[in-house]
Amino acid sequence: MGYQHIMVPVDGSPTSLTAIQHAAKLATTYQSTVTVIYVLTIDPFINIEYINSAHQVENDALKQTREIIKTIVDEAKQKFLTFGIDANTVIIEGQDVHKEIIKASEEHAVDLIVIGSHGRTGIRKLVLGSVTQKLLGETSLPVLVVHK
Repeated sequence: MGYQHIMVPVDGSPTSLTAIQHAAKLATTYQSTVTVIYVLTIDPFINIEYINSAHQVENDALKQTREIIKTIVDEAKQKFLTFGIDANTVIIEGQDVHKEIIKASEEHAVDLIVIGSHGRTGIRKLVLGSVTQKLLGETSLPVLVVHK
């Protein structure tokens, strides 16, 4: 059994870079296609008056954020290139990171997700949540969870 298409969600953290290494080894072994994904979260509770009054400030901040994300995704692509893998890249905007990952994995016919987990526990996990935990609970795809 092999994997034809591997998706690797990244966030620029050392943990996501470790996930890249594991995904690259699997992709090399199975000659898989690789897609790197970054989900930019959009806050649905931003006050509309704030957006209208500070539209230019918001646009500048969003533009800078998109540039940082592009740098992160390009760095991930470069890491895959060091393994001889020309990874596809996807940047998506949405509210629920795990749901966007699942949706993209379905759209791209992915058969494995390799994701880093920060391994938060206790109150930090409760407050910050866990994209990986939510992903595991809602996808039917195999998920390889990589810790730093």
